[in-house]
Amino acid sequence: MRGFFFFLGMLILNSSFGQNVGIGTTSPKAKLDINGDVIFRNVTITLVDGPNENINTDTARYSHFTIVGPATVFEMGGITGGIDGRMLTFYNTSAYLMVIKHLSAGSIPKNQIHTGTGIDLSLSSYSSIILWQHIMNGILLLQDCGMPMAMTSIILILDE
Repeated sequence: MRGFFFFLGMLILNSSFGQNVGIGTTSPKAKLDINGDVIFRNVTITLVDGPNENINTDTARYSHFTIVGPATVFEMGGITGGIDGRMLTFYNTSAYLMVIKHLSAGSIPKNQIHTGTGIDLSLSSYSSIILWQHIMNGILLLQDCGMPMAMTSIILILDE
């Protein structure tokens, strides 16, 4: 614990002089350059069976959302509370299929998801997706992490 406070003090001291700070590197290339793992806070969100429209990600400023609740196939039709540059991870802890809806009519237009494929995307049980929010352009980058040792990237667009 003492090491953590020493590190925090050094970070504040270095930041006040405008220098770059490195964690796991001796030659940082940016204000904060991390060579290693980063852990983000988690919050549980309860979704329902069937459609889930305008899912609010702004009620708690977290980046990792553990999904609980569905007892059958469920859908994500839109996301609210976007913050430019924020990475959102949704982890499906249910044993059921998670469907990302393409331009869901049940979601308000500015929150709708454009899958880039023109069709809905189905993700397996116990899978996760990572969304990178780009509010200025209304673009989300989706990565399906449900398959072992595989990663599929698809661009999603929020309709505005």
